[in-house]
Amino acid sequence: MKAFLRSAPLYMILPGLLLAVTIIGYPILDLAWTSTQEVSRFGQLRGFNGIANFAEVFADPLFYSSLWRTLIWTVVVVGGTLLISVPVAIILNDDFYGRGLARVIIMLPWAISLTMTAVVWRWALNGRSGLLNASLMQLGIIDTPIE
Repeated sequence: MKAFLRSAPLYMILPGLLLAVTIIGYPILDLAWTSTQEVSRFGQLRGFNGIANFAEVFADPLFYSSLWRTLIWTVVVVGGTLLISVPVAIILNDDFYGRGLARVIIMLPWAISLTMTAVVWRWALNGRSGLLNASLMQLGIIDTPIE
């Protein structure tokens, strides 16, 4: 019983761990499998191609210039974000007059963008006058709006 109690936390996180491994692992395995296949421009697998796709990519000089630009972009964006956000977080963590207002001003653009996204999707998927229903009706796919 003592051994079970000692390992109980592991059993409790096991379902979440299995879900995370599945959600992360399956796309990685699928990507690895697809990368060794010959794929049509419509996404249909035509057959095993081995590492020919990788050899073709690594032989292209455009790949290396794109890789270099991507690395520079990543370092600049992550570095810039850290250089700005860490001092702001430290300042907002201190106790000062107007800290609540400062936090609201900092978080407002993030909150508004999420809210606007929700409003746009709610409008597009509206059962009576939504963009999706209107488009499907104009294309003749449906006859009446779907709630």
